[in-house]
Amino acid sequence: MRLKDDFFGVVSDDGLDEVPVSFSLVGDVAVISIPPELEGPKNDIGRAIISNHKGVKTILQKVSKLEGERTVASFEVLAGGETVTCHREFGFVYRLDVARVFFNPRLGSERMRVASKARAGERAAVPFAGVGPFAIPIAAAGARVLALEISSEACRWHSLNARLNRVNGNFDIVNCDAFALSAS
Repeated sequence: MRLKDDFFGVVSDDGLDEVPVSFSLVGDVAVISIPPELEGPKNDIGRAIISNHKGVKTILQKVSKLEGERTVASFEVLAGGETVTCHREFGFVYRLDVARVFFNPRLGSERMRVASKARAGERAAVPFAGVGPFAIPIAAAGARVLALEISSEACRWHSLNARLNRVNGNFDIVNCDAFALSAS
């Protein structure tokens, strides 16, 4: 089933050409970019996605690009409401608030590719560590990880995720600006 099929009867036939063909899914939160032409039925679009996709509980409309030092976009809730979710990927679990910290589910394969290079006993530094999606698989491989993250909120989620994935003994999380560190 194509996403566009969810919107028959929700938007006009002319509007179907403007409907996005996909959304990003973080746990049970779907993030979609709806064009301005569909501003009117955007909440109906959100409800249609929830009713047609069992695992989706909240629909967020991205209203700004990534911005600020926390690199978090701004969102509008179209349907549902809870932005805290649990995202699962490659056997790891990540709790996070999609509206308050950065997380890109499309990088999952890249995270696992990087983690596959880690070996037990190695030491690794992970700048811009976020909620832990790079650091946690590396720590699970047995490496000792130093995770650097500027967002204190992301650090809190990272710490929780380390405990959830039982790797909190393998790394330290430092709330700092990785760019501010110097090699001197």
